[in-house]
Amino acid sequence: MICKPHWRIEVRGGCKLPPPQTIKMKDDKTTAKERYDARTAVYVSLKLNKGTDADILRAIDGKPKQTEIKRLIRKGIGKSE
Repeated sequence: MICKPHWRIEVRGGCKLPPPQTIKMKDDKTTAKERYDARTAVYVSLKLNKGTDADILRAIDGKPKQTEIKRLIRKGIGKSE
């Protein structure tokens, strides 16, 4: 029997795959970005209602949401100081 691809090993009329190779991962399962974010970022979630918060949604519509929300918060902080 002819086995393709060429790296297979013929065994008693059938094909046997070579043993799988294992790649040793480092013990730290977090990525560099996850470690950086853990040190430097705070995640804030915001849920807006389409009815009662329509004015807010209109203000940030079509703009990068995170950037626009930060800008509006900073603008509000500036007025209160």
